[in-house]
Amino acid sequence: MKWLFLVICISFSAAAQKQSEYPVSHFSIYQNQVINNPAPILPREGKGILNVLYQGRKGQFSDVNAMFFSGIICLKEKHLLGGFVMTENESDFLRKTRYYGTYGLKIQINKNINIISGIMIGVASYQFNATGNGAGGSDTKIDGSVGVALESEKLSFGIQVFQIPQSHLKPLIYNYILRRYATILGRYNQELSDNLNLIYLLESRWYKDRNNIGRLSLAFECYKKINIGFQTDNIGNASIYGGIRFQLNDKTVFLLNFNYVMQNLLNKKGYRLDIDEVSSGLNY
Repeated sequence: MKWLFLVICISFSAAAQKQSEYPVSHFSIYQNQVINNPAPILPREGKGILNVLYQGRKGQFSDVNAMFFSGIICLKEKHLLGGFVMTENESDFLRKTRYYGTYGLKIQINKNINIISGIMIGVASYQFNATGNGAGGSDTKIDGSVGVALESEKLSFGIQVFQIPQSHLKPLIYNYILRRYATILGRYNQELSDNLNLIYLLESRWYKDRNNIGRLSLAFECYKKINIGFQTDNIGNASIYGGIRFQLNDKTVFLLNFNYVMQNLLNKKGYRLDIDEVSSGLNY
């Protein structure tokens, strides 16, 4: 039965090649912009960020999950160094893992405006685990992305291009193509009162061989400690999220966030996939 399930998984993967394969998308963009971003924007009061995020699904897709790990540190006020690891388990058989090193350069235009350019280089590795009825296989290829961002106290705006090499991976018998795509990410912080902010976030993903994705997010931030918001996109996904901020000392902040995503709300015939995301971060 396990071997039969593996064949079915491969068949679905093969069908997906008509639109190509993309890395899993995390939906907690407002809370975790630094994850998988070649041009990371750090908090103005901090020198670095550590992030961990878990994404899981429910029901018959409970064995599909992903983990993100990222860390960025600022050296000499302008050099940003870091690393990023992502692992996706699409079943008990198929695992996709990515390892990247990142470098960014922060250029101060004036007291309130910075421009950040960044590059992310690493490898993508796809692996089919062996079963009692067949051998496994794996393949690893180079991957890389670039980005540039403008950052001010209230506004940030960035453009990134991902999977520039467009690598082909063949871990068993099918090709996975890491197609190139671009994202545009903008964020604006509106102060409603001394203790209440409204944060707007807009993300757009641009593909050559599939429909583009647009996301809009609104969040309220109270006393710079608690946030709650919602997010929606043009393909039928909606989510609610929230978080809490703990000030450990003058320079260190601990963040705890959650996000619940309802997928495929516009597709009545398809599966309605529920996704949970839990993340924590340390700004220092």
